[in-house]
Amino acid sequence: MINLLKKIYILMLFANPLAKKLRAYNLQKRANAIFNKFRRKITILSVEDTINDIIVHKKSMARFGDGELRLLLPNQNLLLQKSDEKLISLLKETLYSNLSNLNIGLNEGLINLTPYKSIVREWWYQYIIKYGDDILQLLSVKTYFNANITRFYIDYEDKSIAKNTVHLLKKIWENHHVLIVEGEHSRLGVGNDLFSDSTSIERIICPAKNAFDQYDEIVNSVKTLGQNKLILLALGPTATVLAYELAKGNYWALDIGHIDIEYMWMLQNADTRIPVKGRYVAEARETVDLVLESQEEVEYNKSILKKIL
Repeated sequence: MINLLKKIYILMLFANPLAKKLRAYNLQKRANAIFNKFRRKITILSVEDTINDIIVHKKSMARFGDGELRLLLPNQNLLLQKSDEKLISLLKETLYSNLSNLNIGLNEGLINLTPYKSIVREWWYQYIIKYGDDILQLLSVKTYFNANITRFYIDYEDKSIAKNTVHLLKKIWENHHVLIVEGEHSRLGVGNDLFSDSTSIERIICPAKNAFDQYDEIVNSVKTLGQNKLILLALGPTATVLAYELAKGNYWALDIGHIDIEYMWMLQNADTRIPVKGRYVAEARETVDLVLESQEEVEYNKSILKKIL
């Protein structure tokens, strides 16, 4: 009986609104102390400046989101990519690379949470408290580019800025032959006009999960089929290191994971991570029919040069 009363008391204590506010305040205070360390050490350019640099200088880009940074820490796996010693080694090599034609992008959530929705800020508080000090040790004192060029919609309080971001993004591939390297069921640009300004679209289809297992074949195929093309990569951490590998060979390659889903959410005026018909959306709690409309499927299949599954 005493134990039961004790449990009830603890439950009531945690459900108390004042206690909730106090816990939230303490969480934010602890997180901000770590965020300040990041702000003193690194700078992250704006989304607009990052895109303009790509347009003007035609640089490649490797993006380190929260997942890629977490993979660099011990005993970490992602939903769609298990840890791998070679992958971790290449991620570190990419992060510390100093190629003149490759931009390294970080998520601006590491230094600035102001534009985000409250639920996103709370997620970052938890993330930075758990991993922040270890991630900070991995980063150099420098200016990074903004990985959020492809995460431009769903997390933000003010969603009106997304249209301008998309307008700028489309200028990157305008009048270019494009090779998309993506996971199965990602289907970038299918059923929307995201890449309608490009000259042509071709694809290499790779595994949706643990794509790095096929890394050598993917690299060789992209180098063969991607000559004189803008190469767009959507393969999680594999895309991060692949952008680096291709930049070393003077290919123009951009890691643009999540861009199509963000665009579809924007077109649907979504406020949460909803499923999208015809696509696999890892961040949505529900799944929907992956079958494409007949004409979409025809166009999609025509664009596929190779499947590596």
